[in-house]
Amino acid sequence: MPNKNTSFKSVYNITGGPFMGIFMDSVSNIYFIDSSYSIIYKILNGTNHGIVIAGNGSSGYYGYNMLATQAMLKSPSGIFVDSNLNIYIADYLNCRIRYIDNTTGIISTYAGTGVFSFNADDIIATEAYLNLPFSVWLMNDMSGGSLLISDALNRRIRKIYSPIPSSQPTSPPVSENTIYVIDVSSSIYVKVIFPIF
Repeated sequence: MPNKNTSFKSVYNITGGPFMGIFMDSVSNIYFIDSSYSIIYKILNGTNHGIVIAGNGSSGYYGYNMLATQAMLKSPSGIFVDSNLNIYIADYLNCRIRYIDNTTGIISTYAGTGVFSFNADDIIATEAYLNLPFSVWLMNDMSGGSLLISDALNRRIRKIYSPIPSSQPTSPPVSENTIYVIDVSSSIYVKVIFPIF
């Protein structure tokens, strides 16, 4: 538990926001979502340099099996990056989970149809209805890796069983004395450094 002598440092500041869905991958790159412009940013490890990895700055639904930077998202809210640096996005107002292949940069739909509803469980994920999916998490279990989705207005946690495309789950490697938080009102993410006793 950190003591009261914490220190905050703004390590990246950009016009836009509110920012949501922060994530750190297995090589300590940081990802976050600009919900207003429906853009996903990546900050390379050891730098303050942010690059756009998904979204073209317009909000809507466009792009299947095309470059993620040319596609449109609609108020994305959650993100997970696996150990192979493939990206899963909770595309909130599109009611879909989008998937970006790290090798090609191509985006596709991993789950959902765009219909705001619930139809059934135990069906193919791309045929299932989601209702404002808010976050995603790739877990490791006896099935070899499954994707969890918080399906907000359906009031369910949905689970997509293996196979997961060419990836294994990972937990973000946060150091013992560093955490990252989102400052929504100031449109920055903040690195918090504190002593451990």
